[in-house]
Amino acid sequence: MEWADGLIDPGRAESGPPGFEFDPTVDAGGDGVVDTMVFRADLASGEAGLVIAADLDGDGTADRVTTFEDDGDFVRWEPGENDSVWTVTERGSL
Repeated sequence: MEWADGLIDPGRAESGPPGFEFDPTVDAGGDGVVDTMVFRADLASGEAGLVIAADLDGDGTADRVTTFEDDGDFVRWEPGENDSVWTVTERGSL
């Protein structure tokens, strides 16, 4: 996996979490609020992978996106103050 280097512009095809329409279907917190979606997508690395997007503050938009490659590598992204720029907040391998 090619790791991103911090600030990411999701408008660039070669970096950032994959683009998607946020349509949560999972109540990840068990509080009765549907706030998370899980799907497969083409990732910035060029590989297909699993994506988990979560609305952490209840405003209806994704606040955290975690991508997992099939080999276990993952990257967690969170938007900065300008939602068009995402920051890698964690990365590693399972």
